[in-house]
Amino acid sequence: MKIKLRSLAVWTICLFMALGTAGCSKKTALSPSEFRKAMEKEDYSITDKTEETTTQAHAISVLVAANSNKDYQIEYYQFESSDACIDVYDRMVSKIEDQYQSGKNKKKNSVSAQNSAHFSLTVNNLYMYVSRIDDTLIYCGTYKKNKNKAMKTIENLGY
Repeated sequence: MKIKLRSLAVWTICLFMALGTAGCSKKTALSPSEFRKAMEKEDYSITDKTEETTTQAHAISVLVAANSNKDYQIEYYQFESSDACIDVYDRMVSKIEDQYQSGKNKKKNSVSAQNSAHFSLTVNNLYMYVSRIDDTLIYCGTYKKNKNKAMKTIENLGY
């Protein structure tokens, strides 16, 4: 009986360890051309905002993808380094949290892994999502009714 309990305990621990690390694997960032190609395949129109976005800290590429109905867009940023990306990510998350300290039906989620992190906030009738992988960042702010469509696309991108 003791052997069965010990064996069950060992298998339970192994299962929890496997499940606990499943979401922590290293993700692969998309290059600007990969982002553009993936979004065009999904029928999004792409606008290169790199020249207009010189105020973003160390951004070397900025692309904005609007869905066909133009009811939301997904912004893509590539930075000079992972550290610059982390800095912008932290500032964006902080700004969103400061702006929406309270509200109706507020739900927040934040996850960090090896080379990535993501943050989402649903409040009032709005949904915001920020995700970074290495030196790239994705941002989407939209109405809650568009959340599922936007997130399906973002998940397909691997962010």
